[in-house]
Amino acid sequence: MRPIVVANRAPLVLEPADPLLGRPERLVKGAGGLVTALSSLAAETDALWVAAARDEQDRSLAARGDPAQLRTADGTDYRVAFIQPSAEAYDLYYNVISNPLLWFIQHYLWDLAREPVVTHPPATPGGTATWRSTGCSPTASSRRRRRATALLSS
Repeated sequence: MRPIVVANRAPLVLEPADPLLGRPERLVKGAGGLVTALSSLAAETDALWVAAARDEQDRSLAARGDPAQLRTADGTDYRVAFIQPSAEAYDLYYNVISNPLLWFIQHYLWDLAREPVVTHPPATPGGTATWRSTGCSPTASSRRRRRATALLSS
């Protein structure tokens, strides 16, 4: 069974040709912590990487196939399935859930034993996400001494 990686960003970006430098269009490894952490796994296991088509370059890559078989300038192969969410859906998942909530949890900036207490996202797309806190903001929590969390299963 092959892994499936679902992320906002694709593991690579399309750099347009630069005629002044004599450089053709090329695919290069993308930026970001998740891409850095999982791109090698995806390439070595032939994982399917699912990403949002965030701009014209991503949409042009999406047109190459579903999933698109893509090779970076250094010879690394990826299978990428691009989704094209509506502007409203993108705003809700990225600006309401992903950045204001998941990012803080994944970077240990919440006191995970007590918060966040999620009540509801803002009523309108594009609004600032409001999460009820038990008295600690992500900034205040980040100043506390970090504790390791262990999950045990039998």
